[in-house]
Amino acid sequence: MIVYSGIQTIMKYFLIVLMFFAPGTHAQVNLNFDKRFVECEDRWVAFQKGEDGTYAYGFIYIDAQAGLTLNYEGNFTIAADGTFVPKKLDSTNFKIRL
Repeated sequence: MIVYSGIQTIMKYFLIVLMFFAPGTHAQVNLNFDKRFVECEDRWVAFQKGEDGTYAYGFIYIDAQAGLTLNYEGNFTIAADGTFVPKKLDSTNFKIRL
């Protein structure tokens, strides 16, 4: 049998109450494109909207042989309610040197 100490019981109830009163989370609809590639190392990035109205996204990292590299993952759109709607690439894997 597990016996909770007083502080653990209080924290458990506090977290339960906090979940009911926490505001809903929304995506950042206004995307800022003010970073350079070298400032985005080891981060997920999005690129400006293309002609088809979608944003390209991927992960930037440093490859030992190629240097700064983008692992292109796919495209996404932002719905009217602020949610991201991704369209991931099928099974191809694009890596682009930056």
